[in-house]
Amino acid sequence: MNITDLKLFHGTTSDNWNPNCNMGYLYVTTHIEHAKYHAKDRVESEMSEGIASDMVLIMLNNECLSEFELLPDNDVDESNGYETWQESLKEIGTLILVGDTRKLKYHSKILKLTPSSDLAP
Repeated sequence: MNITDLKLFHGTTSDNWNPNCNMGYLYVTTHIEHAKYHAKDRVESEMSEGIASDMVLIMLNNECLSEFELLPDNDVDESNGYETWQESLKEIGTLILVGDTRKLKYHSKILKLTPSSDLAP
């Protein structure tokens, strides 16, 4: 399967999720409810502590495979499990994207999926 053939979905973590917030999280998983649970928990926890950072949590089959910071120039440390989950994605066929829709253009570049225009809200 070609990586660009993957079905893409993007959604929210809860009814009061603000798609314009600056939390900058993207959760990639094959289990949408699992992703929603962790995204909501993570965001609520960090908001209560006054923390806002740009992080990406890569999850496949409920297992965290990679977590790294998105740098201002959109550069990422590809040595942090990149090949592992990049190759795994080719075998799964379905991705669930949950997070700040403004940042999907960066994540689609990182994941090498489809053009960011296909992910526009």
